[in-house]
Amino acid sequence: MIRLPMFPMARLIAFAFVGATVIAATSPWSFAATEKSASRTASFLQKAVEEQQLEIVLARLAIMNAANDEIKAFGARMIQDHQQANQEVRFLAFKEDVHLLMQLNERAIYQKAQLSGLIGTEFDQAYITTMLRDHAEILQEFEQAALTEQENEVRQWAASSLTQLRDHLERAKALASSMGIDPGRDD
Repeated sequence: MIRLPMFPMARLIAFAFVGATVIAATSPWSFAATEKSASRTASFLQKAVEEQQLEIVLARLAIMNAANDEIKAFGARMIQDHQQANQEVRFLAFKEDVHLLMQLNERAIYQKAQLSGLIGTEFDQAYITTMLRDHAEILQEFEQAALTEQENEVRQWAASSLTQLRDHLERAKALASSMGIDPGRDD
């Protein structure tokens, strides 16, 4: 191998470039950006698992407390779809080394308590209104994650979940309309 002589200025530039690269890669600013991205991913996954758990709990109430057979069927579908999504989000969290809290949050506990005390048509109306609101909110969050999530696999999962979430929202709107509830209202 032939070695060409390196001029002092070229040597200095090469040294400065290598040093800057090492410093940039290990700087607290680059770590903070990565940490912030990981934090957003963890936050999205936690919110997603909380929503899956809430939908499952409320759907079980629908099967027990609803008067309308279509609401009961909708509840059964919510259990099936959200159990699958719950498994998927837990798997993603495992792969991303995100530790999820697997308990109902305060909002979920409150919603469960509100709906637990209702039965029949009163339950049907409250449940479908809740489904309209919850699915509209979670759909927005998943649309945002599908566009901006830094982790590719999490972003792809959010994007692939949109069709099912839209279907749930449309089905809830149809049920609301058939019950005389304005699907656009936000109680």
